[in-house]
Amino acid sequence: LSLAWNKEVPLIHPPIPLIQRSLNKISNEGCLAVFIHPRWTAQPWWVDLQSMMVNSIILGQCKELLEAGGRMRKKRRHLPPGQLQISILEGKKEKKSIKQYQNRGVQMKQALKEQSVAGIVSGVDIGKELDNLKNIGTKQEEI
Repeated sequence: LSLAWNKEVPLIHPPIPLIQRSLNKISNEGCLAVFIHPRWTAQPWWVDLQSMMVNSIILGQCKELLEAGGRMRKKRRHLPPGQLQISILEGKKEKKSIKQYQNRGVQMKQALKEQSVAGIVSGVDIGKELDNLKNIGTKQEEI
């Protein structure tokens, strides 16, 4: 992540914990990148990925496409569940406007709905989260 990506089209397949940082770098540098990632629509980084996505292809199930490395086998870790996707992302260097924040709120509401349908959120009151997002949107509109 320390090298500049704006002079080339990098092929990026980050570890799960570095997905958001990689997306931030693509966005901040305003570059074009090929990004391999799990298709996890309920993750917080999915909204950012969607906003930068130019095109994408679902490759198939992770367990059929990926192979666990030596360290993963030693630590008895598993491959990520679900589908693997490859996307072309285009970062856009721009200042955030109120409209972008409102759009992000709408996207977050959609992600929360998907999480509640999928039963992914545990221990969190979905209704409370949706109310919080509604309050955020009304406060921004007043500004």
